[in-house]
Amino acid sequence: MKNIRTSALVGTLLLGLPSALLAQGLGTVEVGGFGQATIFDTGLNRSGVGGGGRLGVHLSKRFVLEGEGAVSHLTTDASNETWRILGMGGRLAFHQPLGESVRGIVAVGASQARVGDGRQAFVFSGDSKDRLNNVDLLAGTEVSITKNLAVRLEALGSVATNLKITTEDSKARNPWSYTFRGGLSYRFGGKKQAPSVMQPAPLMREPAIV
Repeated sequence: MKNIRTSALVGTLLLGLPSALLAQGLGTVEVGGFGQATIFDTGLNRSGVGGGGRLGVHLSKRFVLEGEGAVSHLTTDASNETWRILGMGGRLAFHQPLGESVRGIVAVGASQARVGDGRQAFVFSGDSKDRLNNVDLLAGTEVSITKNLAVRLEALGSVATNLKITTEDSKARNPWSYTFRGGLSYRFGGKKQAPSVMQPAPLMREPAIV
């Protein structure tokens, strides 16, 4: 009897560990920080590095509403001009468990980037050109280090919907930027799913001999 109870306890702990690492309930909050590298294409031809922070709230075990802010400094080989970009945005992310301590992330959202060069308010002139209004697509992965702390790696593609750049082939295209990030996320609060308790099988009793 004692051995059966011990086996049931060990099994419960082993099954409950992945759930504790991955299953986040309604109201769980995530805060994180990251460093990033960004590349612009289609005529803008700028690249640079920066950093920022993220805040997320779990709507369910897998869906997370996220908001973020980041600052980047971008340069180009053609000149010494530096852009300072302040970006803020939000998105809906889907988290899919891929293992005991790993989950994949895909997300879609929108953001706005304010572009300045240090000598004037913004690089682009006009009310509609001093900001880049972006549609964002994100894919990444998160690896749990502890119950609450995880490493997060992600790639973000953003297309500016309010700006067109004429390329060498004389075609006007919306510019894309590609951002690669690495950082940490800390989770707390919320309702966590309780691991199911394994009930020991009932003991078979030998029939009484009359």
